[in-house]
Amino acid sequence: MHIDGTIEDGKDWVFHALTCEAPAVDLGKYKEAVAKITAKSKIVVPGKDLPAGRQGPEQPKFEDIIEAVLTSVTIKVPAVLIQREADRLISQTLEEIKKLGMSLDQYLASTGQDIETFKAMYAQRAERDLKLEFVLSKISEVEKISVDDAEIQKTIDGAKPEEKASLAQNKYLLASIIRQQKTLDFLRSL
Repeated sequence: MHIDGTIEDGKDWVFHALTCEAPAVDLGKYKEAVAKITAKSKIVVPGKDLPAGRQGPEQPKFEDIIEAVLTSVTIKVPAVLIQREADRLISQTLEEIKKLGMSLDQYLASTGQDIETFKAMYAQRAERDLKLEFVLSKISEVEKISVDDAEIQKTIDGAKPEEKASLAQNKYLLASIIRQQKTLDFLRSL
């Protein structure tokens, strides 16, 4: 939000607010795209010996499943959301760089990047992360994937003692994480 001019008693205020809404998600044929990836793991060849230590067909990588989903859906994430998420990711990275005792210039030199490449990389990552988050939310909604209180409590009970209080205070966030994981498990099962 930005306020134009000064604030004075008895005078009208003029301000600008930038907002956005959640993007529309068209899931397209995501199930078919994922099924192409996961089908290989469901093929069992009778009489073929498995390599030592393997119990069954190789499971597809989550990254491959996610890529199949993202390429089969249609979604346009608002630029303001991408910018905010990129800023958050950059701030987080700058804190990590600072903890290593490096400056941003030193980090960029060591990775062979310039500031524009650095920012563009985080903007792409932010857009991908946001797309994935909105798509998983839509899939869980369409497939009626939900989380009940028992699942939340089971997760809290299974956590380390020092994490339990924080998890108990953030049940909504915890439910969201569990729902995302259940949605990813659903995708893997296709």
